Amino acid sequence: MLRILIVEDELLIGKGIQAKLRQTDLPISSIDFASSAEQAYELLQQKEFDVVLTDIRMGPMSGIDLIEKVRKTNDHTEFIILSGFAEFSYAQQAMRLGVDQYLLKPVTKEKLRDAVLQADLRRREKSEALKPAQVLLQMMLTAQPGLEAYRQSHHLFPGDKLFLVVSACELGPDALSQLIWGLKKMPFKVEYLSDAPQKGEVNFLIAGKSLQILESATGALRGLQKQGVSFRAGISACGPAPQTVLYRQAARALSLRLQNRENAIFSAQSILPNPLRGDQATRLQILLQHRDLSAIRAMILELLHSGQGCAGDIYLEVLHTAFLSFTRQDEILDKARWLTELSRISFSDMASLDQLVAGITELIGEVYSQNNHHHHSGKEDLARMIRDYLKAHFTEDVTLSAISEQFSLSAPYIVTLFKKQYGTTVVEYLTDLRIDYACEALKNSAVAAAEIGSAVGYHDAAYFYRVFKKKTGLTPSQYRAKYGTVGE
Repeated sequence: MLRILIVEDELLIGKGIQAKLRQTDLPISSIDFASSAEQAYELLQQKEFDVVLTDIRMGPMSGIDLIEKVRKTNDHTEFIILSGFAEFSYAQQAMRLGVDQYLLKPVTKEKLRDAVLQADLRRREKSEALKPAQVLLQMMLTAQPGLEAYRQSHHLFPGDKLFLVVSACELGPDALSQLIWGLKKMPFKVEYLSDAPQKGEVNFLIAGKSLQILESATGALRGLQKQGVSFRAGISACGPAPQTVLYRQAARALSLRLQNRENAIFSAQSILPNPLRGDQATRLQILLQHRDLSAIRAMILELLHSGQGCAGDIYLEVLHTAFLSFTRQDEILDKARWLTELSRISFSDMASLDQLVAGITELIGEVYSQNNHHHHSGKEDLARMIRDYLKAHFTEDVTLSAISEQFSLSAPYIVTLFKKQYGTTVVEYLTDLRIDYACEALKNSAVAAAEIGSAVGYHDAAYFYRVFKKKTGLTPSQYRAKYGTVGE
């Protein structure tokens, strides 16, 4: 049975998610609610949760801060991000912490169900596949009881605190057995993890008491290379970090092989922090705006050959820049596809830079093609959807900001689109809907004018009276006296 925690500072949204989860067929035993990341962290220290659904922007401590803090001691709870476009750059940071489930608000109960099922599947797969080394690592980081007994019974990592991950791919004949043999000769404890997180990779978890782990692992790999063993390897940083963080670091380092075919061993420490400078981002945005795919491809290749970042980081930065550029231009996006692409950190299935660049330009080209196809009919449908939304919600506190969030479009674009399609602004149309409803209510009921105003979205009676008179030329009482039918 699933134990779920919802972290959301908007109470109504949080309760809505809770209600939708209860309506699914998920095997839920409990759903807890936290209105801040700080409160969620406290709950996670007190209780065990299988899945956490968290917003990103929630005050002093963000959802990203929460995930990062929890991951230092807890690698078994799965996180799902609840995000709007404005928080997308934060979601990119979450990817580096091992989060690969993203839900864009507003979310349906079907999407909630599928995301929670995927998160639970991943959690159970990790749990069922745990090797003694992984169990020990988890026990050490969470200070679980029985640690010493477990160490002694499995003869693993007695007293060691520093860890390192080596990820390898492109293995030649017999390379795996020679890698295991070569690394096992190190003066540190090595655990071969066959349940690799990405297809085509093998991983080794290494533990020791000193920073010499990194030097020793690099030396062992170079020795194997000199012996003619065929492989490519990425090495994480050395420290007490959770293994998922180390896996990500090793995978990023491994992606350097696409840019450097002469070397076989790459370190996370050699990766520069800024793969895309400000002027390069601006230049890329201009190319995206002009839809020049050949120039975009050339620039991506230039970036990959520049040596200013690893292929993995450049891949993510380019797609992230494109995503933001398209949303500003209000291009039609397959959001799920973009989120999937942007969640990819490991590139072991890509054989060359050309294949990597082809994947990026193909995705960007799909957006251009899709947008051209839906350029006219899509805009008409969208304007009609906005109009229908106004008709269904005009009695509520509807704002341009709320409509923008509902349709994932910028407010200026909504105003321009609506005005072009219907010859009036969103605000004017909303006002007409409300006043038309108020007129009908004044004619056919004896309800007080102030109550009618509140019912159609005007909670300030004086403001309602001013708007009503401006639209009809009469005050509400004059309108009722002239056109009212009650009591006749």
